[in-house]
Amino acid sequence: MAPTARALIVLVFLLAVPLPAYAYLDPQTGSMIVSAIVAFVATIGMGVQAYWHKLVSLLRRSPKREARRGSEEDESLEG
Repeated sequence: MAPTARALIVLVFLLAVPLPAYAYLDPQTGSMIVSAIVAFVATIGMGVQAYWHKLVSLLRRSPKREARRGSEEDESLEG
C-alpha cells in the first residue's frame, strides 16, 4: 500500500474516533459563531462590491486600447 493511502486511512480513522471534549457550548455561543461567519461573508462581499469596477477594468483591458490610449496621451503632450 502506498504511503499516501496509508496516511489518508490513518487520518480518516483519527477524525472518525470521537474524543471527549470537556466543554459546553450553549445556544448563544453557536449563534455568535454563525453571526461571525455571516459578518465575514458580508465583509468580503462589500469589499468585492467596492472594488468591482477596478477589478473588471483590469481584467478587460486590451493591449490595443492601451496602445491607443498611449498614443492619444503622446499627441496631447506634443500639441
